[in-house]
Amino acid sequence: MAAFRSKFEQQIADYLTKRNIPFEYEGCKLSYTIPETKRNYIVDWQIGDNKNIIFESKGRLTSADRKKMLLVRDNNPEVVIRFIFMNSDVKIRKGSKTSYADWCRKNNFEFCDFRKGIPKQWLKNG
Repeated sequence: MAAFRSKFEQQIADYLTKRNIPFEYEGCKLSYTIPETKRNYIVDWQIGDNKNIIFESKGRLTSADRKKMLLVRDNNPEVVIRFIFMNSDVKIRKGSKTSYADWCRKNNFEFCDFRKGIPKQWLKNG
């Protein structure tokens, strides 16, 4: 017998089985598309003349922030996003081994830890 996702689904299967009613559980998939939702992202900082380099300052980098910033980057490939973290060693969630710095490295974002200052090169060229 199939493994059911809840006790309620198991009760329905038992009900149908007792009545000799044939059934399939999770036997097919239906496709659907989530409609596009246009959003605007307001850039925290632009430094210097290069408007294609932007800076996002973060004390916390929530799951929603991470998803948003990946989408912003993917929808604006000409823009370089750099993070300025209050503390880049903070973990992305309780119990995680992944820090904000680790997440940036994994996703190819430039970042700095404000405790150590903003890189001089960033300040010169944006």
